[in-house]
Amino acid sequence: MEQTTWTTSDLYLAAFLKAQGFTISLTRNGKKVLFSFEQGETLQAQVAAYLIDQAQCSALAYANSIKNLKNLLYNL
Repeated sequence: MEQTTWTTSDLYLAAFLKAQGFTISLTRNGKKVLFSFEQGETLQAQVAAYLIDQAQCSALAYANSIKNLKNLLYNL
């Protein structure tokens, strides 16, 4: 069976993907929070760009995504 979601525990990568417009879902695994996104070529390209320091997005959108995710984490 093919995996339909891609998951990370990296808050800043998740915030970047959220700022890029990807739909995010959060789950708690013990003390760890996992951020999940729908799998796809566009997602994988953005993750790769982020990891090699070639990604670009609005600084304001990125900062807001970080703040929003941190607020969600406190309410889990």
